[in-house]
Amino acid sequence: MFRGIKKEFVSSYGLLIKCDYCNWAVPKAAVIDEQISLCEFCAEKADSSESRKFKFGNCSESVFKCPASLSGEHCGANDLTFREFILGACCEAAANGVQDVGICDRIKLTEKYLQMAKKTVQKVKELSIEADQVAEKAIKDFEGVKNTFSEIMTDTQDYIDANSALEEEICQVEALLLTSINFDKGPMRTASDSIKSIIGMEMNVAEIVKTSAEGARKRLEFALKDLERIEKRKALLLSEASLKTYKIDPAEHQKDNYENASKIRVTRVRKLR
Repeated sequence: MFRGIKKEFVSSYGLLIKCDYCNWAVPKAAVIDEQISLCEFCAEKADSSESRKFKFGNCSESVFKCPASLSGEHCGANDLTFREFILGACCEAAANGVQDVGICDRIKLTEKYLQMAKKTVQKVKELSIEADQVAEKAIKDFEGVKNTFSEIMTDTQDYIDANSALEEEICQVEALLLTSINFDKGPMRTASDSIKSIIGMEMNVAEIVKTSAEGARKRLEFALKDLERIEKRKALLLSEASLKTYKIDPAEHQKDNYENASKIRVTRVRKLR
């Protein structure tokens, strides 16, 4: 599925292996004499008598440049993940192009990302529906609490307004009887504040879950756009014109890197055919 990315498109090799001959970023390399790492194509040219082992890498920490960076219409991005690189996520030139970036089956990779995107959309959609339901219930609960205490609040405030002097007198008496307690409010005013506090808490809960639901909808919108973009990318790669440009012959790798072999220094690889 993925056998190597050309050096021109690599910003950081990360956990991929850098071929010491062609400088491609590869997931598998032959290690000759315990010091030289060669990609599978360069290893084919090395003396078969050399002792060799194989080591493997992955793309998890590798960073790539815009796939269209060798053309005049690239965006200049140089911090792409492998997924972004394969999908051409950085700009229109990358998304609509089938540049020769190395040897990898971009159709299979795109299909893999497409299936993952579909699962993500389904999961995010379920979470969004659940968040909307929770938000709807919280808003109803808030409205219910507000309506329940509305008349009580009105009556309480009317009483406080009409009996402010009495409330103050009650506070003074209670303060004299129980000096260890700070009675700065009468019973009706305390009740009023408690009701306001309950309503305030319900309102805060409603606002929090409402914000959460809005965030879930935005994540769903992003996931749907990502899915649409991958579907377009797959369709492009499957088109007949694209396939002609897309298919890479491994022999081209050898031709590119061995026609100027004298310019490349590979120590202790004694024979190259």
